[in-house]
Amino acid sequence: MTIARARRALVLLSALLLTACAGSKPALFEGPPDPSGFLADYSTMRPSSRHEGAWYQQSRTLSNYHAFIVDTPVVLAGRTTRGTPISERTRATLARDLKLELETALSATHDLATAPGPGVARVRTALTSIARSRDTRDGRVLVGGASGEIEFVDTLTGRSIAAAVERDFDQDPHDPNSEDAYHDARVTFKHWSSRVAAWLRDADQLATRD
Repeated sequence: MTIARARRALVLLSALLLTACAGSKPALFEGPPDPSGFLADYSTMRPSSRHEGAWYQQSRTLSNYHAFIVDTPVVLAGRTTRGTPISERTRATLARDLKLELETALSATHDLATAPGPGVARVRTALTSIARSRDTRDGRVLVGGASGEIEFVDTLTGRSIAAAVERDFDQDPHDPNSEDAYHDARVTFKHWSSRVAAWLRDADQLATRD
């Protein structure tokens, strides 16, 4: 068996073990995410009924917005959760990738705006922690991922319409670029973006306030 095939087998085994644990997560991601201070208010958030590890609050008016301005994400994490420094180049690349995923998901059903206006909301995001994915010398596969915060803000009033904090991880046993230490974090960006699209679709039923 080649090294690449052996690694894929190890990752697949890890995925099966995680599935067998009925949704349990590594200790690295246990409990609700800690507030970073990126959002102005965390007091009204409640646990998501759809996604473990996610907390949110949302005005019913979120469904009234037809266009979004996606700000470049802020990367608050200077080191990974295991203490590895994250270079400025990597931080910029991760921010770019998250923004692209959000824009791709939002543009499927809404307009992307470049200027404030009625019915236009600004999407603010922050990467609060990042975990690298890698193999260890003893053959273990360390799962990677990220935690983040997001807020929808009315572009005319500055009022917060919705916000969420979430931490997540993933792994892809068929990934051809498995040597990318931040691959799992990038897969997490895809998951977050698809959840944002679903959030907007179901905004009326998910509202926590008027």
